[in-house]
Amino acid sequence: MLMKMGYKPGQGIGKTESGRTEPIGLEVKLGRQGLGKEIKKKERKNKDNSCNDKLDNKNMKDFRGRIAQKRTEQLLKIDLYKSQKICEQLDTQQKLEKPIEAWYWLPQDNESNSEDSSSEEDDESFSVDEKLEILTKYLRKKHFYCIWCGVAYHNEDDLRDNCPGNTRNDH
Repeated sequence: MLMKMGYKPGQGIGKTESGRTEPIGLEVKLGRQGLGKEIKKKERKNKDNSCNDKLDNKNMKDFRGRIAQKRTEQLLKIDLYKSQKICEQLDTQQKLEKPIEAWYWLPQDNESNSEDSSSEEDDESFSVDEKLEILTKYLRKKHFYCIWCGVAYHNEDDLRDNCPGNTRNDH
């Protein structure tokens, strides 16, 4: 029938003969699924994979952020512990029997529980970061001591000249 309309094998279809040289092939479906079913399955699978990849990337970033935050909190607690310990040592060398604030020194195990709850509430009012900052200022001002250098300097000028700063990052 195509031959009667002017088609010659090997030539293009159309007036300019620039069209297809081969007719569209037939695909016989052997399965019982409908015509676009497999394509939809592939699209849905690709979409699910891309959503999972996005979630994985987000979860990884969140995980790394949480781990970094935990690590900085641990370092702050360690620095606060060291500061409290050295503050107690330096204050007792200067014959102080009690700290200026209760949390300046490490908590004593043999302390009685009869202390008023207001001092315990004061402990909770400051975060670990704030406590560390206050205690560091106290140690630097009164004892000329830097916990990160581990050195008690002779005076404020010596501390200012030889210590790089009053935070862990400065050291």
